[in-house]
Amino acid sequence: MNKNMLPAGFYDLIFDEAKKSYEDSNAAISLLISEKYFLIKPPLIEFDSDYQTASESDYFVTTDGVSGKKIALRSDITLQIRRILATRLKNQELPLKLCYVGDVIKAKSEDLYADRQQTQIGFEIIGIQDDGADFLIIKDLIDILQKIKVKNFIFNVTLPNFLDVFLTEIKIEEQKSLKTAILQKNLSKIAKICPNYSDILQKIVRFNDDLPKIIAEIKQKIISKEMNVELSRVQNIYEFFQKNYPNLEINFDLFGDKSSEYHCDIYFEILVPNFSYAIAKGGRYKIPNDDKDFIAVGATIYMNNLRKL
Repeated sequence: MNKNMLPAGFYDLIFDEAKKSYEDSNAAISLLISEKYFLIKPPLIEFDSDYQTASESDYFVTTDGVSGKKIALRSDITLQIRRILATRLKNQELPLKLCYVGDVIKAKSEDLYADRQQTQIGFEIIGIQDDGADFLIIKDLIDILQKIKVKNFIFNVTLPNFLDVFLTEIKIEEQKSLKTAILQKNLSKIAKICPNYSDILQKIVRFNDDLPKIIAEIKQKIISKEMNVELSRVQNIYEFFQKNYPNLEINFDLFGDKSSEYHCDIYFEILVPNFSYAIAKGGRYKIPNDDKDFIAVGATIYMNNLRKL
């Protein structure tokens, strides 16, 4: 065995690669600090109990030689935010804007060639429910990507609540099977299970070039307060991009897939042509807390993926 080899998914950065990684990370964090985000730096290791909501296959676990307790190498910095909010920041006035940069370590990878050592840049607004926070996060993310000269990126937007609202309103018996077919984008199975709504379902499942027309068709089929809330959110997102970023390509994958289940109200991925992995992801989600859940909206930039463009 070659003693100079590294475990699969780990790497060295040298010379120009290391320089560009540093410069891009520094540019992103400098921009966020200028936008009044507070920089935090969580440790690489946490007690295993702080990761109880994550799948144990996602992170490395060992035993602390001092306390004798199980400890974990972080696989996601977002999980550490929950602990910091409950301890160091529990008396901090909300809303709170936080940002961070650091490496995470994955015990396994779903893809043979994906990195298990990954550098994340993240930022979020915690404790605010106004939709304006969504647009502020999107604006700051676009500003960062433009500052570090990422070109031709595409926003893929999903509404994580939309599918369940839609299924509730159409009231068919095979809801579970239909939901699976929609998430798998199985058009023939959708038509078989739900012929009465097959036409509109298939239009929604596909990426929508004419979103206003799709919204109008949905309104003709389904009339309810819950659906109006979802459609108003879609319309607001669409108008935000049309007004502020008319030349940016945006796709509305309203039903989404399993990757959006962690989020609520809005989820987005940033893609670039001819590259398999998202360079950034974000959206709105809940942070569990003893007293009440915090509502947060944020984004994560995957510096490893940017490096491969």
